Amino acid sequence: YDIVVSKFSADGSVLEASTFVGGSSNDGQNTALMNNYGDEYRSEIVADNQGNIYVMSNSSSSNIPFPSNSFQSDNNGGQDAVIFKFNNDLTIMDWGSYFGGSAADSGYGLAISDEGVVYAVGSTQSSDLAMMDEGNISSLPGNRDGYIIRVEDGEVTAGSFIGTPDYDQCFFVQLDTQDRPWVTGQSEGDMPVTAGVYANNGAGQYIHQYSEDLS
Repeated sequence: YDIVVSKFSADGSVLEASTFVGGSSNDGQNTALMNNYGDEYRSEIVADNQGNIYVMSNSSSSNIPFPSNSFQSDNNGGQDAVIFKFNNDLTIMDWGSYFGGSAADSGYGLAISDEGVVYAVGSTQSSDLAMMDEGNISSLPGNRDGYIIRVEDGEVTAGSFIGTPDYDQCFFVQLDTQDRPWVTGQSEGDMPVTAGVYANNGAGQYIHQYSEDLS
């Protein structure tokens, strides 16, 4: 398996550009952290206001040809998340990187602010993810948890684990009008509930809203 990124005309009649992204093992496939139907191929693609293209996905390859400015050039845990940015016509990868620790990691979703700040989320079993000491939860709470990272100009500038001592994942992230990230995912644990809001404790799904710096 490889990742394929394709660009169509607005009316869908013309394939304007397309490229493979991958190395010598499987890419675009999540085999290590599946829990639901669809987790195996869960990824996301988003375009910013200038038409640049961003992708969050997964890789078991150790040799994807990311640019030299990659913040993590090696696959650390056998399966890592991958995140990368292309220009509008897919001819240049402006930046790209693995993201993961010494255990299995996956990348599921991302969102981009008007200023080009990227927030990305996924699932992890790694206790040594980069930049987690900058965020709301600095250490891995359980055996498998979610995470959110903040990426600016291709560099991770903040991150936080999301979870409990039980099973947790984080699937999606969106930004509000103040560029605060909101995330949603699954949990079998006792997630914190804000006083005064609707809650169905133990329902298995959660919504969190974070400050821009993830603290």
